[in-house]
Amino acid sequence: MMTVKINTLTETEIRSIGDAFADHAYAYGEFGMSYLARDRQAVSDFICAYVRVAIKERILYSTSERHEAFIAFKKNGHNMSLSSAADLLGSAYKCADLPHIFTACKGFLHYGTGYGAILSKFMIPYIYVGMVDVTKAYQGQGYMRKLLEIALEEGRKHAISG
Repeated sequence: MMTVKINTLTETEIRSIGDAFADHAYAYGEFGMSYLARDRQAVSDFICAYVRVAIKERILYSTSERHEAFIAFKKNGHNMSLSSAADLLGSAYKCADLPHIFTACKGFLHYGTGYGAILSKFMIPYIYVGMVDVTKAYQGQGYMRKLLEIALEEGRKHAISG
């Protein structure tokens, strides 16, 4: 399988990722990014900011040069730079209204209680997947499976069991 590390994208390509993510039809009971953003446009804007940070942090990959689908992942121990964290927090603030900011803050307070924190505590290596997105033109064609295979292959390369 071909994997392409993304070093740059046009603003149009970045927007297509944000829009595809924002327009995803969630199953009953799923809420996606609605805990953070006030509306569909805000979700797209936040994802676009996340994609820019993922490019800057060198953690964004695609299924091929055609950019059918994207995945952002990192190995444990890769900490985001302060400027990237500031960019992302600033974007989150712009995308949320007061009730959503309170809800997001509650989520951030639980940040250290997830699987990554537990695995890190026991010094077990892992891959953290921060985003998966299949652009609209390629949805329903098996690209989500290809994205997950990219992360699994990276884990195998580094002897991380899945």
